Amino acid sequence: MRPRGSSGALTAAAALILLSVAVLVVVPTTDRIQLVNPLEWAGANWLLAAALSLPAPGLLGVGWADPRSRRLARWLAGTFSAGIAILVLAWIIPGVAQVDCRPVTTPLAALPASLPVAVMAGLSLGVPAAIAARLAGRGRVAAAMLAGSMGAVVAMGLTAVAFIVVNPPLGCAPPV
Repeated sequence: MRPRGSSGALTAAAALILLSVAVLVVVPTTDRIQLVNPLEWAGANWLLAAALSLPAPGLLGVGWADPRSRRLARWLAGTFSAGIAILVLAWIIPGVAQVDCRPVTTPLAALPASLPVAVMAGLSLGVPAAIAARLAGRGRVAAAMLAGSMGAVVAMGLTAVAFIVVNPPLGCAPPV
């Protein structure tokens, strides 16, 4: 049995991803949020964006499993994955001060160190969506939604580990 309502699933996935991006990009620039200090809000909006985006891979997988919307679902997964990777690059590159304990003088010098993290972040949507599509194609929609969300959690965790490995907080500290 093939999943039905795949166009609604794709619409919901796109809306959740766009809402997550809005929470990350638009909301921190507004002056209306005075509830917490900026550092607390920075952590809160990342958590909120991650939570909002968790159902998206499963929803994309449900759309991907339907032959009528497979092409659109693949396009959405690829486009949003590339967009996530580009946003992560745009966020990381300005913050990279050193690569291999040498100062970064141009943004291009930070690109090789930042690219693995951006690729991992982009894969955090596409790979779980493909796994969810396989399950949804077998009629296991609930398992597809769960696998998509759990796959995204694992990929986001691996992205955080990649960020710490590529940009160690004290990696270039002088010996004591």
